[in-house]
Amino acid sequence: MLATCGWGDLAAMRPPESPAAPVPDELLAYSLLGAQDNSHMRASWDDKYTRTDLLRTHLWLYLAIQAGMSGEVDINARLARYEDLIQAVATRGSDAPSALED
Repeated sequence: MLATCGWGDLAAMRPPESPAAPVPDELLAYSLLGAQDNSHMRASWDDKYTRTDLLRTHLWLYLAIQAGMSGEVDINARLARYEDLIQAVATRGSDAPSALED
């Protein structure tokens, strides 16, 4: 399901009258793909998780994103509470490659 979900698909979940998203749809789509890849990697280590666990978890994450994008849950207001911390961490010096620096 999410393996084929692009950022245009995510943007289509947002009601037309909603404000601009505070996060880029493209990065959100790639984050979901990363979550899927990493959960499959973890499941491959042993028999702790089943295919059902993987599918249910990924659907849960997709539905959570859908609820935020559609306005069912006000994620933007929750995110706003962390803006000062986001800015403090983002502007702090780091060893990250220059492509990741603002």
